Amino acid sequence: MKRGNSTDLITVAAVGDIAFVGERLGKPAPKLFSAVRPVFEECDLVIGNLESPLAKETRQANPEKCSLKSHPGWASELKANAISYLSLANNHIMDYGAEGLESTLKSLSSAGLHFSGAGGNIEEATRPAFIEIRGQKLAVLAYSLVEVSSRCYAGGNLPGVAPFIQDQVLEQIRSMRAHVDFLILCLHWGIEHYKYPSPAQRKTAKQLSEAGVDLILGHHPHTVQGAEWINGGLIAYSLGNFVFDDFEWHYTLPDGTIGSRHVTLSEENRVGVVFKATLSRSGVFQEEPPLLVRTGEDGIELLSDVRHGLLLQERSRFFDRPGYDFFWKIHSLRMEWTLRFRRSFSFKYFWKNFKKLRPHHFVRLYTSITRSLRIVRGKSSNPYE
Repeated sequence: MKRGNSTDLITVAAVGDIAFVGERLGKPAPKLFSAVRPVFEECDLVIGNLESPLAKETRQANPEKCSLKSHPGWASELKANAISYLSLANNHIMDYGAEGLESTLKSLSSAGLHFSGAGGNIEEATRPAFIEIRGQKLAVLAYSLVEVSSRCYAGGNLPGVAPFIQDQVLEQIRSMRAHVDFLILCLHWGIEHYKYPSPAQRKTAKQLSEAGVDLILGHHPHTVQGAEWINGGLIAYSLGNFVFDDFEWHYTLPDGTIGSRHVTLSEENRVGVVFKATLSRSGVFQEEPPLLVRTGEDGIELLSDVRHGLLLQERSRFFDRPGYDFFWKIHSLRMEWTLRFRRSFSFKYFWKNFKKLRPHHFVRLYTSITRSLRIVRGKSSNPYE
């Protein structure tokens, strides 16, 4: 691809989900980013998705939901380590309600960070962040497609997250395109733990690229997915986890009982990418392959061995092949079985719990199977609600 002059080039680094949870990450730790800070400092713009609100509030908006929260002091640490912009359009930023969101917005503003994707009302939530770099104007939009039953999305005068309503977003992109040099879109979408985007996501990405988006950066699956160029736009479907760790989930059951569960991340969920792209007046290109990173005991680790270096390439190889829709359905069936049914249908588990079976267990199983089949057919992306 033709490249512009060096003064025209803008280098972007993007990472996935950021949640400061667990014993080691609950309070600001300056050494967390030591390994990746030099990489970030070489770039003009570093983008991430803030998955945990920065708040001291203790009241969860939905006590039954897995809720995330981090210390407000992390905002200044992110800024100090060359992170420039944070997407807030996700299914956890409202875990501690309007107060938690307000605390997050204040913390980020005080630290001098750019952000978009959530706000005190729908107008604020859908407003892009405008960033100027060497006289060139960038707009960064952030939206969420994740289905949730708890109140999460912004309304007329309701605080919350920017909901992805496709026709409205496409219209916004087309109207903005003539007024900015580059347009970046952060999307919280896809299905947790899936290694490949759905055909519907690829169709949506094509429409967004045609409307004028230069770079689409995805997150939510908590694992790395592939990347591809469509109509000159570059799409990274999921960047995996950038900062995440094991944590204790405390929740309240409908009968008022307080419960807890230790959430342990798999090795797959500890890995993410630093996805690097260069924006120029003649298009988007990549000079360097993505860097693989991992949340380790002492901070973010750079993974440089050959196997890790090929991960994103391996997960992109099916995009150009015919029959992707069929391939994805097979992948979806396999993932639904592995994630939600394999343990329950094992002989050992069934024999151990046979005497405890009641009619409501079969109703629950039927509901789970129905949800999974909706996902396989492309009718849903949420296996939990």
